[in-house]
Amino acid sequence: SLACVAAMALWAGAHGDRLRAQQAAPTVRTIGPYTLTTIVDGLDGAWSLAFLPDGNMLVTELQGRLRVIRQGVLDPKPVEGLPAVFAESHAGLMDIALHPDFATNQFVYLSYNKPGPPLPPGVPTMGKRLYLGYSPSGDRPEGQRLTSTLAVARGRWNGTTVTAIKDIFVADDW
Repeated sequence: SLACVAAMALWAGAHGDRLRAQQAAPTVRTIGPYTLTTIVDGLDGAWSLAFLPDGNMLVTELQGRLRVIRQGVLDPKPVEGLPAVFAESHAGLMDIALHPDFATNQFVYLSYNKPGPPLPPGVPTMGKRLYLGYSPSGDRPEGQRLTSTLAVARGRWNGTTVTAIKDIFVADDW
């Protein structure tokens, strides 16, 4: 999203010397009145990011992965410990936020689409009920259509993985 790009550009500006020492020069592009600075490549559908107190970043990918950018370098291995994510079309792992007292408790919050039970035969998909041009569960045949709902989970970031993850909110929207 544009907010993600803007936040990464601001971070890159503040930590530019350290970035240049760690990796190749960032790619800079100008699009109209905007200057975009790519600080890492290799993210797939980056959606949201959170800056850790040490300057590193946690980045969500809509496809259901959480990634870490350490000192300007993308860790090639996705973070483990996340809940199952329904990641299709416009659904997946969305926002990430740090607890206001993160330095003490290491809590991270993630919003995501929680997979649900199959849609009963004969029940129209959400896309059909809302007259959308798409369905979050795709064009599956009767009996194979899936459901999902919004959930918010909280876990602890230990520097390499998310532990003790649990849902703290699940919308009753199956």
